[in-house]
Amino acid sequence: MRAQSTNSSAAFRGWVSLCGLSILAAAVGAVAKAEGDEQALFGDWKGQSIVVAKNSVAKDEQVVWHISPTKDAAKVRVKGDKIVNGRTITMGVGDWDYDKSNKTIRWKIPQGMWKVALDGNHLRGTLTLKDKTVFRRVSLEKSLAGEP
Repeated sequence: MRAQSTNSSAAFRGWVSLCGLSILAAAVGAVAKAEGDEQALFGDWKGQSIVVAKNSVAKDEQVVWHISPTKDAAKVRVKGDKIVNGRTITMGVGDWDYDKSNKTIRWKIPQGMWKVALDGNHLRGTLTLKDKTVFRRVSLEKSLAGEP
């Protein structure tokens, strides 16, 4: 009887250990996925910034955004360039709010709000003016490592 009790006890401890390892593996996987999502945001993004507001003198632009981490985990640094006649012109640099759970970045500027969402290797979003007019739509694709 004692041998059977010892075997049952060992089996139970083994089962508890296995459950504990499964929970730990799931937690580590969730953290790795969150860190992977964040890392996916960092890098260079190329695409278009299209003017959608009517009667605007602004022009459509080919753009490159460079996104990097900051010391504040709730922010990312975005440097926005436009390409004119093959030359890169920096339009601005700012620390944007980063909502990890929704995979969005936002930047409030005097004219309105940029809001951009990460979807795989694409960033898509808008610049909406204070009067709720959508002024620009941006669509960017992640540049591959080693791509100019």
